Amino acid sequence: MDTFHVFWHPVLGYDAVKKGGSWPALFFGPFWAMGKRMWSLSVSIIISIIVISSLEYVFEKVEIEIMATIMFYLRFAYFILVGIEGNKWRQEYLLEHGYELIDTIQERTKDSAIAIVANY
Repeated sequence: MDTFHVFWHPVLGYDAVKKGGSWPALFFGPFWAMGKRMWSLSVSIIISIIVISSLEYVFEKVEIEIMATIMFYLRFAYFILVGIEGNKWRQEYLLEHGYELIDTIQERTKDSAIAIVANY
């Protein structure tokens, strides 16, 4: 079973966020953030990827291989960071947008966690 933080908004209703990392955030970064309506996070991920990739390209062109390699690994590490922190960022986003943390519950799915908390 997974642990879910269940949130409630007076207009938008319930939402739940799984505790821990996010596989979709790891693999789909900015698209995951767009799907969760976290526009500023999505833009910052895209800009970071562009900057890191551009630096990697520049270092390759001027033949500073060690820096190009560092940029390659930095980009890889950045995707891992997004995957690890994605759900935490989602929780912060919900709290900033008027959601209230109702409960933390262990359940198999997000929907079942919401159903249990909604029936309190």
